[in-house]
Amino acid sequence: IRFKKQIEKQPNMLIEIKGMFGGTPPKRLIEPTEYNSQRFKQYLTQLWKDEPDALTTKRTAELIGVDYRRIDVLCRNSKIVSVKIGSRFICVKTSFIEYCASKEMLVKPQMTEFFEAIVLEFIKQNNKL
Repeated sequence: IRFKKQIEKQPNMLIEIKGMFGGTPPKRLIEPTEYNSQRFKQYLTQLWKDEPDALTTKRTAELIGVDYRRIDVLCRNSKIVSVKIGSRFICVKTSFIEYCASKEMLVKPQMTEFFEAIVLEFIKQNNKL
């Protein structure tokens, strides 16, 4: 009841969460088809060709703009092939690329701005999507 009264007094109190619930979901940048996934995988392989074959979770996270702990979870859940050395994971670059180009990843419209920029550059270079 207190919350309802506060909302009535301050109608803009929750403005920062506007659009987060309900409504139309954001449009996907790429349709998650097998063809698009394969083409994006080729693009990422070329983009990250100078990266080592074994990546720290920190570096892996930097490449797509997420927190390294999210990469740790992906490694723990076997979404990215990795080796655990002490308390740290070392990611296999090819597995990381496969995850980034997977339908699971491409279907997420809430990707980070950094990863979204990578996807948009890919689309720009491959106008057929």
